[in-house]
Amino acid sequence: MKNFFHGLLLLFFVCAIPLSAQEIRSGNLDNQSTTFNRPGHIIYSINCDATWSSQYNNVRYMVFTIYTTEEEPLQAFLACAEGDDSYLLLYCDGFDPANPTQNLIAGDDDDGEDVGGSEYSSAFTASDEYVIHPYTLYKLVVTEYDSYDDRLSLFALTLYGNAHFLVGPDQMTITATADSGGTIDPAGEIEVPVFGSQRFTIHPDTGYHIGDVIVDGTGIGPQETYTFDRVTENHTIQAEFIKNQPPVITSFTADKMSGLAPLTVHFNVSAHDPDGGNIVRYNWDFNGDGVTDQISTSGSADHRFVVPGNFAVTVTAVDDEGETVSSELSVAVAKSESINLPMLTDSALKKGAADPDLHSDTWVVNTFDENATVVLTALNSNNEPVAQTTEIIPGHGKTKLSLSAFDGLDYTTVKAHPDRYLIYFSDITGNNARMASYIRTPLKAVLIAPHVAEEMAYWDTYAFISDEKPAKLNLKMGTKTLALTPEFTNMFNLGTLADSMGENSESAMWDKFISYTDNPFSDTSLMTGFEMFIKHGGDGAATELEGTGSTKLYIPHIPSETDIFWTGFAFVNSGEEDVTATATFYSDSGEVTGTSQITVPAHSKVKGLMSDLFPDAGSGAAWGIVTAAKKLVGLELYGTASGICGFSLKGESATDGIFPLMVTGENNWTGIALANPNGQEAEVTIDLVQADGTLVATKTASIPANGRFSFVAADYFSRYNLRETDYLRFHSQYGLIGVEAGGDTGRTFMVALDSEN
Repeated sequence: MKNFFHGLLLLFFVCAIPLSAQEIRSGNLDNQSTTFNRPGHIIYSINCDATWSSQYNNVRYMVFTIYTTEEEPLQAFLACAEGDDSYLLLYCDGFDPANPTQNLIAGDDDDGEDVGGSEYSSAFTASDEYVIHPYTLYKLVVTEYDSYDDRLSLFALTLYGNAHFLVGPDQMTITATADSGGTIDPAGEIEVPVFGSQRFTIHPDTGYHIGDVIVDGTGIGPQETYTFDRVTENHTIQAEFIKNQPPVITSFTADKMSGLAPLTVHFNVSAHDPDGGNIVRYNWDFNGDGVTDQISTSGSADHRFVVPGNFAVTVTAVDDEGETVSSELSVAVAKSESINLPMLTDSALKKGAADPDLHSDTWVVNTFDENATVVLTALNSNNEPVAQTTEIIPGHGKTKLSLSAFDGLDYTTVKAHPDRYLIYFSDITGNNARMASYIRTPLKAVLIAPHVAEEMAYWDTYAFISDEKPAKLNLKMGTKTLALTPEFTNMFNLGTLADSMGENSESAMWDKFISYTDNPFSDTSLMTGFEMFIKHGGDGAATELEGTGSTKLYIPHIPSETDIFWTGFAFVNSGEEDVTATATFYSDSGEVTGTSQITVPAHSKVKGLMSDLFPDAGSGAAWGIVTAAKKLVGLELYGTASGICGFSLKGESATDGIFPLMVTGENNWTGIALANPNGQEAEVTIDLVQADGTLVATKTASIPANGRFSFVAADYFSRYNLRETDYLRFHSQYGLIGVEAGGDTGRTFMVALDSEN
């Protein structure tokens, strides 16, 4: 081989039109990067007019980089012009003058010399094709053998084909700069190989955010990173920064500023980021201690104040630059109300078709560190005190209120006077039935029983009403109104009342209890209570009576064993307009399983099995949310062929809550379900607490965004012997909703309570 390959590469791109029919243009191939654009079938005749740039073994040569940005491979032809002794050399993946046969794709000379060990003719024909792949670098090596001219002349480079290609260096330059207020990495003049990529990261300084990123003179908006891909030309990138501005709170309101404990207040805040960014979260401090009690991603939150006092409520809006702004409201909370305990001893409940051995136990849970005091007063039918006793509930303790001090006395009502907010629930048991319901405060002037069982030959429906100071009481059912005789403790057979009012249509079988007075100088009495559905000779369910309802109702648990358990709902619209509600259902892992819609006419009830009301809930539905433009009242019932339980559907979540009921004993179980209605994963701690307030065990769990976590208490706390005096409590940084249900493995009874805070 002669000293070193000498020659010229003639690179032809495929063209179906004969050369004689194509336009010919001329140009020079020099030391600069040149772009040849092929707008049509045009031949470029280009003289090699570059000066020698390198030599090896006393042989001068010039190396050019060739590549195409066409998306399809191109075909190339090699041919050598007649003239001085020369070689045609085409390389891929680099050219090494010390090893000129390495990476050699093709070569040709003008007089039949060997090139790379192969004999080439003096001219290649169109059948000699070489594939030029897109976005791949090729080397054009131009050498001379006999010519001693300082310039590469006498050789023509002829290009043709319906495409374009570039001739240029191996490296391109990207110039990266950053204005004051931040940095760009890397910065300066960055050399990038042709077809290579380069990623830039933009970092604002503390107190600044990215205003714009300008690429090749055009702003593309704030970007934390930007990548140049398949670089084929020089570029510029410039980062601009803007000094941060804190968000602005335009309003902060509460639906009530004062009331009796426990006082549930709904807060709304409106805020925006003047930088054009987003408010990413709201931190809520409900007691003024400077510690965040709840985090929300929307500008609303609910909080229940359970102790009396004046509370400075602070909300802090945080934008996506980490800037904050706070606003404060004051909420005044007065001492908790007293309630009347359910008295089933002489009620009509025991004289009907229901279990004649039903009795009620009232339990109290103290959520405070300090001991709580409850004064129990027995009252006769004239509302005169007969006797009094005091119960002490330990801090974080659970106690069954005892009425043994009143044995042998003639009384009709027992009133409980607490010194602070306590959680009361009634556990009602008999030979064949068990059910439970909260007896909640604060009291209300209107109570709604969302369902009365129509099948009165098989079911009894009773309502317990605790009336603080009996005034006048009306019962509305459908289009009918009935005046009732109010007492401190009332037990009404709702089925019997429906018969007396002539109402029996399914949509009208719900009740609205309204307390009122004809005297403008007298206050309306306030009430609380629950209703019970009791199957003749079998189990029953109790659900608390609600007020006006909510535009959002959470369904915290849907039994998955549909071959064992059935699930049903009742929804009441007490308003003047029809309400269409959308139910969205989620799996345990947080995926949406389906959505369904129901319409509840004005002053009507819609009830049915889940499969009928929500046919599009989808398989794997574990919990759900019902939303509507107007308020609805709802309850959920589920059970087996024998056992049944139920609870009212709530519209509030809570970061802290308790499950006060514990069903224990051989062949019995207690199950817990916690749903996370937030768009973020929630970390939850679950405590097992004894009757005296002793913390026995703590466990932690993660609940996926929009997911659900469930467990059986005896399995979850398997190291401990659970007792009925134990209870569970939870805490999370995000509001959760929950329910507990218990029963026996023989499926003869079930009992349930939703979580309370």
